[in-house]
Amino acid sequence: MAYPASFWKLVLIGGLWNDIWNTTLSLIPPADAIVGMGPVSQATCDDVAGVVHDWWNGIGGGAANTFSSGVSLTEIKLNRLDTAGHYQDDPTRQHVFVPTLFGASAQYPPPNTSVVSSLLTDATRGRGHRGRMYMPPYGDQGAVGSTTGTLTAAKTDTYAANTANLITRLNTYGLAVFRVGVASKAGSGVFRPVTAVAVGSVVDTMRSRRNKDVEVYSTHSV
Repeated sequence: MAYPASFWKLVLIGGLWNDIWNTTLSLIPPADAIVGMGPVSQATCDDVAGVVHDWWNGIGGGAANTFSSGVSLTEIKLNRLDTAGHYQDDPTRQHVFVPTLFGASAQYPPPNTSVVSSLLTDATRGRGHRGRMYMPPYGDQGAVGSTTGTLTAAKTDTYAANTANLITRLNTYGLAVFRVGVASKAGSGVFRPVTAVAVGSVVDTMRSRRNKDVEVYSTHSV
C-alpha cells in the first residue's frame, strides 16, 4: 500500500491549557494527472504560516477567531511525505509564531473536547472519500441545547464555515502548486480534493488531549 505520489502535510500545533493539540491537512498535487510534488522551501512554509495566521485572526474576511482563549497556536510544520508516508526531506520546515496566537473567546469548555470537521470529497464511499480535522475547542462549544444536549445548527454552520474558510485560503494561495485534499494509501492509493466541510452536532472527546492535566480530588467524608 502506498500513496500515489509524494505530497505535503500541514500540521497546526498549539497549547491547550497544560496540554497540546495538533491537527493536519494534506496538500496534494493540483491537477488530475498525479505527479510527485517537490520539496517545501522555507519561504513557502512562511507564506503558508501567514495564511494560517490571517485565518486564525479573521483577517481579510471570514469568521473571526472564536476558539477559547485557553487555546493557543504556536507553530505550523509543512513538509513533503513520500509514497510510504515518511518525511522525505531534511531539514524539516516549520514556522513558529512570535508572538504566540491565542483564541479570542473568554469561554472555557473542557480541553479534551473537540468539534470535528469532516472533509468531504466528490466520492461518497471508498478510498479517500473523506478526512477529518479535530479542531481545538471553540469557546461556545460547551453550551449545548438544553433539550437536545447537542450543538445548535447555527453553531455547526459557523464551525463548518470556519474550516472551509481555511481551506479556501490555502487553495487560493496554492493555486497551481497544491490543493487541500484527502490522501489515502489503501490499495494503489488515491488523492481527492476537498469539496465541502461538514460538522456534526455531537461534541467529540479526544483522550490524547488529556495527557498532562493533573487531576486534583476533593474528598468529603460520609
